[in-house]
Order: sequence, then C-alpha cells, then structure tokens
Amino acid sequence: QAGITQDILVFRGFDDIGAKVILQNQFIAVCSDWSHLEFLKKNSLNQPIRLHLKFDTGMNRHGFAVEQAEKIKQFLSDNSVFQLEGICTHLLRGDDIDSAAGATHTQLKKMLQVEEVFSSLTQNIHCYNSAGFMGRLSLQNSRAKLPEYLAKPWGVRPGIMLYGSQPSEKTKHIQLRPVMSLRSQVQLI
Repeated sequence: QAGITQDILVFRGFDDIGAKVILQNQFIAVCSDWSHLEFLKKNSLNQPIRLHLKFDTGMNRHGFAVEQAEKIKQFLSDNSVFQLEGICTHLLRGDDIDSAAGATHTQLKKMLQVEEVFSSLTQNIHCYNSAGFMGRLSLQNSRAKLPEYLAKPWGVRPGIMLYGSQPSEKTKHIQLRPVMSLRSQVQLI
C-alpha cells in the first residue's frame, strides 16, 4: 500500500488469517512449520504460492528438521500450487565461523544436505547473519582454502550490522557507524 513493488518475505509465523493476508498481498511466505504450508494451501484459491522454506540446522527456534527435507520435497511435488523460490536457515552464532569445530560449521554442513535435496528446485539459499557474513568475508580475504559449504554463494540476511552495531567482538576492526541514537533530558530525580 506504500508503493513498495519489490518482493517482501514474511519471516514470522502465521495462522489461517495471516495466510490470507500473505496471499492477498502477494508476499512470499517463509514457511518453517507444516501448519504454514497447510494454511497457505487452504487459502490459495489455486493461485501460485511463492515460498521459501526455513530449516532448523541448530538454532532450535524455528524451522523444519533437516531430516524432513525429502518429505517436504514430495509434498511440494504433489501440490503444484507451491512455487519454491528459496531455502534458508538461521545461524546460532556466526562469530565462530573461523573454527571448524564451531556451531556455524555444523549448521552449514546440514544446510548442504538440504541443498542437495532441493538442488533441482531452487538456487536461492540464504543463511548468513551479520557475524557469519563478516567472518566469512574475513576468511575469503585471507585466501584460505574454504570447505565446500563455506565456498557456496549462499545469501546474507544482515541484522544488527544494518544499524551500525558490531555483531561480534571479532569484527571490531571493521568500522560501522551507528544509524540511530537516543537523546533525552533528565526530567526528574
């Protein structure tokens, strides 16, 4: 309604009413639960449903289990109204990307498994948060040989760094400028 013509991804969970709003406004749903797929299917009126699938690779907050990837692929194949446009996950940390034993490496390896299942359906994969992105950039710049899962051109959903805040102690060398400030006056003591 504000004139935005670019795609808008809806990352928050939704119910039956939310599915209707997503479809009416031609938003792209980021589905992290079977109920999301069912709500969208129920309200689709046979219009194409653009979506991204979110997988839980270790954050343990939202997302399909990696082991469900084949089952979801079959569901989408059986329901042609769905147009899978991307898959994603969310990194628990990201700032441990320089350690092969870190949670980030474990998560990215799991994402590689998901990518293999959906390789014929999508090339749009996004998983890096601010700390993960900045850490990966440092690794790339160091010219180190990256493991396959780090060499993938997976996308970034920057968060805190957009506001000019450091996502990690390890990124203090990268200069970011805060985009907001809070100013006030003492009114009462």
